[in-house]
Amino acid sequence: MTISSVSLWFRLSIALIVITTAAPAIVSARQATPAATAAGPTPPPLACPVPPLSAAALVSILREPTPEDPSADDPRGDAVPPAEREAIGQLVATWTMCLAAGDIPALLGLFTPDGVRRLLGERAPLLGGPAGLRVAVPTVSSIERLEDGRIAARITIDPSPAGTAPLETVIMLAEQGADGRWWIDHLHSSGELAGTSGPAPPPRNDARPLLRHPIAPGAGVPVLGPGPTVPMRGADGARTGLQSGPLPKGDPVERWRTPAGWYSDVQPVVARGLVYFGGFSLGERTPVLAAIDTATGGVRWQTTAPVAWADFPDAPALASDILFAPVEAPVAGVMAVAAATGAPLWFAPFGFTSVTAPAVDADAVYSAGWGVRNTRDRTQNDASGAVFALDQRTGRERWRFLAPARFGPVAVGPDIVYVPSDRGLYAIDRATGRKRWQARFSPDAGEPATLAADTIVFAGSEITSGQTGVFALDASSGALRWRVDLPPTPGVRAGTAAANDRVFVTRWEAPAGDPARGMPTLRTYDLTTGQQSWVFQVSADNASPGQPVGTGSLTTPVVSGESVVFGVAVRVPAPGAAGNADGLYAVDRTTGMLSRRDSAAVPIRSAPAILDGAIYAMGGLRARGGASGGMLLAFGADAGDIAS
Repeated sequence: MTISSVSLWFRLSIALIVITTAAPAIVSARQATPAATAAGPTPPPLACPVPPLSAAALVSILREPTPEDPSADDPRGDAVPPAEREAIGQLVATWTMCLAAGDIPALLGLFTPDGVRRLLGERAPLLGGPAGLRVAVPTVSSIERLEDGRIAARITIDPSPAGTAPLETVIMLAEQGADGRWWIDHLHSSGELAGTSGPAPPPRNDARPLLRHPIAPGAGVPVLGPGPTVPMRGADGARTGLQSGPLPKGDPVERWRTPAGWYSDVQPVVARGLVYFGGFSLGERTPVLAAIDTATGGVRWQTTAPVAWADFPDAPALASDILFAPVEAPVAGVMAVAAATGAPLWFAPFGFTSVTAPAVDADAVYSAGWGVRNTRDRTQNDASGAVFALDQRTGRERWRFLAPARFGPVAVGPDIVYVPSDRGLYAIDRATGRKRWQARFSPDAGEPATLAADTIVFAGSEITSGQTGVFALDASSGALRWRVDLPPTPGVRAGTAAANDRVFVTRWEAPAGDPARGMPTLRTYDLTTGQQSWVFQVSADNASPGQPVGTGSLTTPVVSGESVVFGVAVRVPAPGAAGNADGLYAVDRTTGMLSRRDSAAVPIRSAPAILDGAIYAMGGLRARGGASGGMLLAFGADAGDIAS
């Protein structure tokens, strides 16, 4: 039966939530820069009046199994007195306020431990994203006490909340604690549109914990001391691609290969005798973060993702003894694990958003992503981007920046975090999270900018015109220093690295209107002037220089010593092409001449990581249509045979 006598406080709370939906989606409790079009005083931002669930406590909760709850599908019970109905109404009001605030840790603070496990195990949990999800609640009905003492309610929500999306029915089961406070023990969509009926969704029979204990070889495995590393994508926070090296001497051989469960173009991270990457394992399609022994290729440890329907979409980042991995899922975020053992330390949830490769400095973790503003309303499917700064030890959020943009991987400078997007390159103050400037140029989707001294440089495009090329901006002001216009490379990303006074750009270039006759190309420019120094183009075996290779992918370049190194994976050879062009290429960074080519038998799909005379990269087997399966490969010379 529908509530007819709810407290005035509850009615005013719901009215406030509906009214605030008229504000732009980019206005948030954590918005660092005000909307440029705002007129008059800015209304106070919504805030969730609940203590947040800490990132470490969340890991502890997710280690325990999720209990079955069959009574949640169609709860039936006895009527409750008005006082308890009012308490449930207030709980619903608080929940909607926390949804609108976009503060996921605080929102999770409304739930019991079992409620958290159930919510994060849903394929489409009602959480929203970092910009918040504003909903209206027309009715709360069928409030009944179950046999186990919990109170159930059916909540009708308008997810638009302006009547542009169908009403939904949500089932909430609330549990009263010893202190008299009410907690959400189960919250899920009934699978029905309001005013209709239909079959209940099938019950979940998976009682395993979302975050399982790491699979490890046991005690007694030595952990190497600190030393050179390749700690994150792009080798450092500035994404320069400058590797510790050295390269193997002579003609390296394949030392080992380890199945990754899929093919990946994510650059591995290497440190202390371990290679870190994300893949699938455990004898099933379970996403895991893995550490592989650099000497043998054996699995040192594997840790599962902390939430359901997840994967590890990009490279982790290492700071001291902690590894930070991006987790992409209906409830995405960043997970921190002990680098030596894989033991989870904390998980910072962001809500519904993509997550890119994190970057780290001395004490913070930076990550960016984007999601649609409202997944439940097709009229609000515009992008909502978010950049986060987290404390490395606790996972606590230091700041967030929101904008209506699709953000890519960040690069971190001494004072500024640089974030590419489909609306240009953003410069965010590293200490405060406030926007300093925004340029009309940005790297290709999925690629970071590169910070070289006082210059930001990248291969990408001008947002206003769509013109592609290489762009160099003043790192402090965003002013354009130089640009080199280049023809577009449809469907293929371009990567950038920088060392000393040189910029290195990889692109899969093809004649206009004829992408099947493309050529993997490495171009080099002077960092100060933009003057092109030399061009290197890949040729297949037994092919004359300049002969087209076909279609495929080309990795971001890395720099090791006097060489620029990148990988090639041919998808479809060019018509009439003979020979194979797959493999790793090392080009002299001064002359542009080919120094060596390795791994010709395996397509290389990730930027390599080069450390201690070995090369590590993700590769895939040649097959019709691309890769079948994926693997992590290690190449090196015999012991002691290392280039100086």
